[in-house]
Amino acid sequence: MRARLLGGLIVTAALGGCVTGGASPTGMIEQVSPDLIAGILDTYHVDHRVSVGDDGNPMIVVASGPEIPAAQMFVRFHDCDAARACESLTLWSWYADTGEADSDAINRWNREARSTRAMVEGEHYPALQMDINAAGGIGQQALVRQIGFYLDSMETFAAAMRGA
Repeated sequence: MRARLLGGLIVTAALGGCVTGGASPTGMIEQVSPDLIAGILDTYHVDHRVSVGDDGNPMIVVASGPEIPAAQMFVRFHDCDAARACESLTLWSWYADTGEADSDAINRWNREARSTRAMVEGEHYPALQMDINAAGGIGQQALVRQIGFYLDSMETFAAAMRGA
């Protein structure tokens, strides 16, 4: 996790003043865009592509790989305007190599973990979700740290679902 948090500081420095479209006069980000989140994911060396979800809102499809221990990961955007500026997003991933979800492990995760929510999806596989709301404003560093926290949580979650 330390490496991701340090990476988050680098992302924050790299983004510098380029967070404009959704930033308020106070420097708070009030809307997030696929381009902003894609830039953060790039810094974490996460392979992805920007797409459009079934609801017409933008989404990011993240490829599995060394940085992503899930079978699939998506970033779904909510409450978006025509310019693809959105008020909130959901980070979501599911895990096939952990076997079927164990309700005791899911419940334990939900009792003990902060900021993320575990559930059973699709074919009884465990899934992890985290919402980030920018409506009203979120600091640039807080946004970067929350995404880094989720990426770190994915590894911990996968191990917990395997019973490790």
